[in-house]
Amino acid sequence: MPNRPRVKIIAGPSWGQFYLDAPGESLIVGRAESCQVAIADQRLSRRHFRLAWDGTFCQVTDLGSANGTWVNGQRIQEAILRDGDEITAGDSLFRIDGIGESLELVSGATPQPVVSDERTKPPSSLPPKPIAVFQATEPTLVGQPVASPPPGSLLEKLVTAAAPFAEDAKLLAIIDGAQTGELAFLARLMGHSVYTLFSGEMAEAVAHAGPYLVALGQPLPFLEKWIETMGRNAGILLQTTAELEVLYAHLREIFVVTDEEGQEYFFRYYDPRVIRTFLPTCTAGELEEFFGVVDRWIVEDKDGKNYQIWRRGTADLLSQTV
Repeated sequence: MPNRPRVKIIAGPSWGQFYLDAPGESLIVGRAESCQVAIADQRLSRRHFRLAWDGTFCQVTDLGSANGTWVNGQRIQEAILRDGDEITAGDSLFRIDGIGESLELVSGATPQPVVSDERTKPPSSLPPKPIAVFQATEPTLVGQPVASPPPGSLLEKLVTAAAPFAEDAKLLAIIDGAQTGELAFLARLMGHSVYTLFSGEMAEAVAHAGPYLVALGQPLPFLEKWIETMGRNAGILLQTTAELEVLYAHLREIFVVTDEEGQEYFFRYYDPRVIRTFLPTCTAGELEEFFGVVDRWIVEDKDGKNYQIWRRGTADLLSQTV
């Protein structure tokens, strides 16, 4: 029977265990709801560390956490784990077994990319359900013809930049309801699904005051209207390969921020002026935490004449202007 690493939470605010079931599987542990293993430990970073299993080695990697990741009492950036090793992160203590015979790290041996598996999630860590708005609105603008963008125009450049970069890549918009709430309603008339990033019983009632998340199907008609909002700080576009519920959980996690005293406040990252200022100041760990499952942010520049595409590089931020 193939090895199946098991991680037991043996101390801290949560108890239980989870598995890395198959070679090539990885998972992220942290405080964020979007993590495969989410733990209500206030001393954990939102995305604290990653565990990766390639069938031979189990590797732990710190994701730029504030309080660090420790293996057997030593702080690490990354380490190969062996049966009985203990990981300390925040106020939580984890013990791993099921790896099998202790092995030395072979040059060039690296874990496989992250593969999310719902089976590894404790029931309490399931992502929240997105709350849809304008559901009673008839999508009367569906199917109306739209002319192709003029060659060399900003619209053509934006459409090209927003084209899927992978088979399952999706384009979404986050609209600031306080600035251009009518654009979210127009998106619904065009047949797109619209959600609020607020939660709770009052979410729909206060949706107009905050960010709307719009899942864009056929984006050209919407992008034509999006171009018209240049200079109004209407919001931002993003691209991702993540499923909607996972993306929604991540966007809410970076929207609702808790300070050191436990006070919650809203981070208006969807305002182009804010994200343009914030991203260049981030460390590699902060970029990892902020991007999360987002592959690209598409933001109007400060002059309102072009768009910037922000991507996370190996260790820094990459920017392209279109």
